[in-house]
Amino acid sequence: ILPGPRYDGVLRLPEAAWHEGKVMLVNDGRLAARPATLVRRLGDDVLIRAPFQGDEAVLVTPLPGAEAGMRVNVVGESG
Repeated sequence: ILPGPRYDGVLRLPEAAWHEGKVMLVNDGRLAARPATLVRRLGDDVLIRAPFQGDEAVLVTPLPGAEAGMRVNVVGESG
């Protein structure tokens, strides 16, 4: 156990997933923007707070020019 603040209701993601006030989700093969609040930076990761469902896929790979509506293929996803 380490002393320090406790963060409830946050998701730890690679910093590349944070897009200045939003994260990008993959929904039916397209990107969708979700508003998110940056809580803290932890090395190469960030703690963010946003309304997530348990099964949503978050874009964590840097993708220059990523914007809502862009068609994407998820590598390694069967279907």
